[in-house]
Amino acid sequence: MPAPTDHLIVDFGSDTCKVGFSAIPTPTIVCRSEIGVPMSGMEPLLGFPKQHSFVGAELEKVMGLVRVNECITDGMLVNWDIYEEILAHCFKSMKVSVKEKFLCHASLSNECNNRILKDILLETFQLQGVHLADPSVMALLANNKTSGVVCSSGASNTSINCVINGEVIRGSERTLNIGGKRLTNRLNHLMAEQGSYFDFPLEESIVSAIKEKLCFVQSNVASPTTKSEEPAEYFELPDGKFVRVDTERNQCPEALFRPDLEEIECMGLHKQVRDSVLSCDEEFQQNLLSNILLTGGNSCFPGLPERLSSELDDLLPDVPKNVLTQIDKILSTWQGCSMLAAR
Repeated sequence: MPAPTDHLIVDFGSDTCKVGFSAIPTPTIVCRSEIGVPMSGMEPLLGFPKQHSFVGAELEKVMGLVRVNECITDGMLVNWDIYEEILAHCFKSMKVSVKEKFLCHASLSNECNNRILKDILLETFQLQGVHLADPSVMALLANNKTSGVVCSSGASNTSINCVINGEVIRGSERTLNIGGKRLTNRLNHLMAEQGSYFDFPLEESIVSAIKEKLCFVQSNVASPTTKSEEPAEYFELPDGKFVRVDTERNQCPEALFRPDLEEIECMGLHKQVRDSVLSCDEEFQQNLLSNILLTGGNSCFPGLPERLSSELDDLLPDVPKNVLTQIDKILSTWQGCSMLAAR
């Protein structure tokens, strides 16, 4: 068991909440950043009163029978009651008294949210101290870096930040409003066009699993409908049947580079990275381009680092670039917070 002096670490993302101790290399608890509330008429079937909410592992068991309420929308924490309930559940599951402990928490997207967050942690949970750490800086720290471009692509959106010597460069922030949830919806529509239909939101988790297992970023495409050289794959459904997935495999994540495919008027990931770097002083640009870090669930798409590097070569020829490889793209922010707290 961790020593009493070990600090608590929290990374509350738009998809999952990760909580653990600084003395342990991975989070103790990883659960959804949302709660489930019984749908009307489902209370007798679930065996719980209408006001009961489902959190963590309990929520996983009743998906499809409950209405899911999120606390983070478009990267913004909008429901503090849900946040408190999820965090309280995590602390209870860890069987730890958080009173008078220190906590390192990945900061949120704006100062107003961070002020409220700190008040809740100190007053509601009675922590002895709270340090809010920038997620981009922490992701770099987990990779033994203090400078670089961090592209964090999570459930809600994709953010790009330039960091120099442990500080985010103001004005370098860029946001692409495409995240894992939109890509899951995109895959669902693409598969429906091929005759494979899924009932949303009941079967959303199935489509998400197909996305995570079979989708990839094509190395270079002339158009979004270009057929990949990769063969079609088959995914086994819970009922034992198989569904065929062909061009949808590469057409789904293509929206990261072509937001117009989702009718979003903004630049793709590669152009956002270029503009973010060029917004910084010229003396820093080479160092930034030599340390491009991909984090978050969508960064796990095979082929993404190579495609980003290729696109940047076209945009910025004759400038050396390096997209960093890392072992764990999902936990890098949490691990960075853990490393900081252990110092």
